[in-house]
Amino acid sequence: MNIGGPALVGPNFGAENVNYIIGNKGLKASTSAAVTTTSQYDADKIGLFATERYTRGANLTYKIPVPNVGVYTITTYHAETYFSAAGKRVFSIVMNGIAKEKNLDVFLAARGKNKAISRSFSEISPVNGFITISFTKGVENPVVNAIDVLGYRAQTLAVPGREDGTCHGPSA
Repeated sequence: MNIGGPALVGPNFGAENVNYIIGNKGLKASTSAAVTTTSQYDADKIGLFATERYTRGANLTYKIPVPNVGVYTITTYHAETYFSAAGKRVFSIVMNGIAKEKNLDVFLAARGKNKAISRSFSEISPVNGFITISFTKGVENPVVNAIDVLGYRAQTLAVPGREDGTCHGPSA
């Protein structure tokens, strides 16, 4: 899902579905800053970093419906486009109630402002047909630019919210 933005055909990300947000929907924002990526893999996804969603004083939680079979790899995409120093925005990423990354400082991890990073978490099992992803506040407000849900198995799995309605897993 391209958080806060439209569907992107090149990297095949659907538009954000705000119905997946539980509780505080936060605010969406856009930037005209030139965001760069820290890896070659993320270079084709540069359009994802033009928009974001953040919260004020609360956690940001998505409950994404998926087929209740297999395990998934979840990748979150982030860029610090507001603060110009480390330690100004720190948050954790929680999947189905389990902290997967604690105290993420996007500025520090990306080594600067307007630089994109991604975080991938594998072996995530759905709970009753959903994967719940929470961005929990540490310092300032959690921020996310995109979320990708990939099926683990080689078969194609339908996932609502993707532009083509599918989620492609790696070959076996």
